[in-house]
Amino acid sequence: MIEYFRTLARYNRWANRRIYRSCSFLSEEDYLMSRPMFFGSIHACLNHILLVDQLWKARAMGREFQPAGMDQVLYPDLASLKAARSVADEHWLEWLNGVTEAQLTQHIEYHSVTRPDIVGRRLLVELLSHVFNHQTHHRGQVHDQLSGTYAQPPELDMLYFYIDEEQGREG
Repeated sequence: MIEYFRTLARYNRWANRRIYRSCSFLSEEDYLMSRPMFFGSIHACLNHILLVDQLWKARAMGREFQPAGMDQVLYPDLASLKAARSVADEHWLEWLNGVTEAQLTQHIEYHSVTRPDIVGRRLLVELLSHVFNHQTHHRGQVHDQLSGTYAQPPELDMLYFYIDEEQGREG
């Protein structure tokens, strides 16, 4: 099972590189423009994905990370967000290389961001499933919004990731 999550982490790095590359073709105005999507813009949605990654990784490692809200903008522009995303993707890969099968069945306790009085408790395997599914969910929304711009939305199907990985391409 841990190998599956390592594969998902590599896939997410690959997909993130592709979606950020497409976003880099947008003007700053188009990239930041208000859109009919979660969090209101491509930039805000990409910030949300990174924020949630940081939140769950901190929880999985037994650390606290309490954002101001789920819509907190961590980075003001594409360049700084892209750099932080790249670092986060590498951290996921490094961290997962140290996780064992046994750790996947350990419970993680955490406080809700929106209701800190509520304590949640989930298995690490469930939290990792959520993290990677969450990225895919919101990245799909960004992909959809790119479809309405002059920036070409990238191919993100996992089968293309497998092909690129087999051929030594990184996205």
